[in-house]
Amino acid sequence: MSDQIKIGQTMAHYNATGNRILKYSVELYHNGLSEHKVISAPDTGILRNKANLQIIKWDKKWSIIKNKREELLNKEANKDEAKRLTEEANARIDEIGEILEYTLDIDDTINWDDIKRDDEFNESKPIKKDDRPLENIPDPPNKEYFLYKPKFGLWDKISKKSKEKKIKNSEEKYQDDYGSWERRKAAINARNQTKIEENEKKRKKWNTEVSKWEEKKKNLK
Repeated sequence: MSDQIKIGQTMAHYNATGNRILKYSVELYHNGLSEHKVISAPDTGILRNKANLQIIKWDKKWSIIKNKREELLNKEANKDEAKRLTEEANARIDEIGEILEYTLDIDDTINWDDIKRDDEFNESKPIKKDDRPLENIPDPPNKEYFLYKPKFGLWDKISKKSKEKKIKNSEEKYQDDYGSWERRKAAINARNQTKIEENEKKRKKWNTEVSKWEEKKKNLK
């Protein structure tokens, strides 16, 4: 049985004179679904069976909704990951293309007239590598989405407590998903910060290499 289900006390209902039990009843609540139901039967055995059937129905319904919520969240996560990998792959392709283009532009023909001294400067300028792309943060859960909207029934119009309970449960579901989104955002920000630091190190390294290259070139003139 799901931990979302709460079962009230079994109540006996007597006739007007109070000397005969007419029926038994029990109240069932499902916090996740925000649903409430009163089960009644002429004896406790039938009551128990009817209650168990209702619990099974709710468990199946709740399982479908939970799986759908997880599927939606995973789908968004996979889209973001696929986009990130595509951006990184494109960056690598561009980097390789620049190297090939640079190589093709070099004239490999030996011009003996240009060889005037053994120590002539022939070192190529350091190639600057592209920065690693940063990950995008997905949109936060939308409170207007149907999963976070309580569904009210006839009982909720009668019972203010039941209506308030459904509103509270819907708010808790939203807060749970929002908390998951915040943790995911924090993880992406942490990865992006690492990339920013790595990119900065690469830029500094490249600037240092270019400075050394220019100094060598200057000294050999």
